[in-house]
Amino acid sequence: MLGLLCLLLTALQYRWTGEISRAEAARLRLTLGESAQAMVNALDAELTGACLALTPSRTQLQELSPAAAFAARYRDWRATDPRPLFRRVAVAIPSNGAVELVVGDPKSGGTTPGEWTADWQPFREFVTRMADGGRPGLEDRSGEFLEFPLFGGRSGGGPGGSTRGWLLVQLDLAFIKSTWLPELIRSYLKVDDTLPYDVTVTETSSNRMLFRASEDPRPAGEVLFSARFLRDGPMTLGPRGGPGGEPSGRRSGRDGGLWSLQVYQRPGALEALVTSSRRRNLAVAVVMNALILAASVALVVHTRRSRRLAEARMNFVATVSHELRTPLTVIRGAGHNLLRGVVKDREQIQEYSKLILQHADQLSEMVEQTLALASTQQGRPDSKREPVNLVEVLKDAVAAAAEETRAAGCTVELEVSPDLPPVAGDPAALRRVFQNLVANAAKHGGAGGWIGIRAMPMGAEGRKMVEVRVADRGPGIPKNERSEIFKPFVRGAAAQAAQTRGSGLGLSLVKESVESHGGTVALESELGAGATFVVRLPARLRSPAP
Repeated sequence: MLGLLCLLLTALQYRWTGEISRAEAARLRLTLGESAQAMVNALDAELTGACLALTPSRTQLQELSPAAAFAARYRDWRATDPRPLFRRVAVAIPSNGAVELVVGDPKSGGTTPGEWTADWQPFREFVTRMADGGRPGLEDRSGEFLEFPLFGGRSGGGPGGSTRGWLLVQLDLAFIKSTWLPELIRSYLKVDDTLPYDVTVTETSSNRMLFRASEDPRPAGEVLFSARFLRDGPMTLGPRGGPGGEPSGRRSGRDGGLWSLQVYQRPGALEALVTSSRRRNLAVAVVMNALILAASVALVVHTRRSRRLAEARMNFVATVSHELRTPLTVIRGAGHNLLRGVVKDREQIQEYSKLILQHADQLSEMVEQTLALASTQQGRPDSKREPVNLVEVLKDAVAAAAEETRAAGCTVELEVSPDLPPVAGDPAALRRVFQNLVANAAKHGGAGGWIGIRAMPMGAEGRKMVEVRVADRGPGIPKNERSEIFKPFVRGAAAQAAQTRGSGLGLSLVKESVESHGGTVALESELGAGATFVVRLPARLRSPAP
């Protein structure tokens, strides 16, 4: 059910993120026009400012010659360290049927007489025609020339007086295309190869492309925005003279603008962006929901384990209470009989004394197991380490479990390899390990009448181990109980049904103690064919002779 809910949530998130992506694409298209218009205005404004800075004012033209007035303006403009927007700047001055050309010199910051170069012939023809009273309008199809009339004096010829000359500007297309336009596009449009848009700048009259933002060879798609550069709006130097005496002229014949800006949508790019965004969001949603599902599953598993552990502890409390009550009842009954003199015969007194000691030992063993379990769970494993002779340990363990093996009617066979190396550890802890295994075999596998203990070395020199196998011929352990058998408080179904004495702590203590010695313990069993517990401990390597 939880998995279905996570799948439903993922599907809804995929749908919602698709709607969000499409809405974001629509928002980008709406704001794109504003950003493109702001870019056009910024370019026009900077060019307008530069041209105004170069154009002599009416007052200057009344007081100075056009050449001197232009020289003063050009010198002041160069002192501001402007952008290299212009390739060539000059003024054309009609004089006695000829046209004098004064050119700004970028190196010296001054002006010098100039020649009419071949690319400036359209300017010369325009100025000559205008000086003869011809039709306004510069015939320029290169997209790099601008002209502005200079008005001064008081004898007609223009809004502010007679026409004294023309400011002629040739744009530096190389700088504009390589530096200025990319800066403006990055600043205002933020267009790059990751966005679904492309930007082009073309010359208006010839439709010749001057600039393209991307290197995408595909043809442009739908036009999202179009605007004109250098149009009669911001570039007009017409009748707007003010207190400062700025020029009051008119820009000639640029109806519609010099350049055109187009913002295109790349074919299929917007759809690809939306799809990519949806896939990315879907992947994030899948990962997040998978984590939620995993956390939920882990919580359910942890809850079930905690419940089983609580049940096991309750069973442990009940079992321990039963195990404590039985010997305490026997001890109390025997002591009561001895105190009242019910038992007077010497042999009976000895039997009662043995009975009291036997059940007192059972109580002591249970307390020791409980304390050992608490010690291992608090991270205090057996810390004593010394060379241990396993032969002696195994013999002591068999002797300590003799009562259980005798009560079960089992024969114990001990087989030890003659070249068995010692191990490093705590002799008392290892004795308890094998005593628990032997007693466990007697209680649960005693029906087979045999317990076998076999110890042998294994492994190569440098990684040598000692293997001890404790086997019985009892009914074996069911498969569904084998993975739980080393957990504390766990007792098999057969032991619970037969009410076999035990607390469910023995095998868990065996595992904790063996692992604290750097070893392992494993179970090999087949139902009806007995069980074998395999303990492997690292051998203690002999120190090299000095």
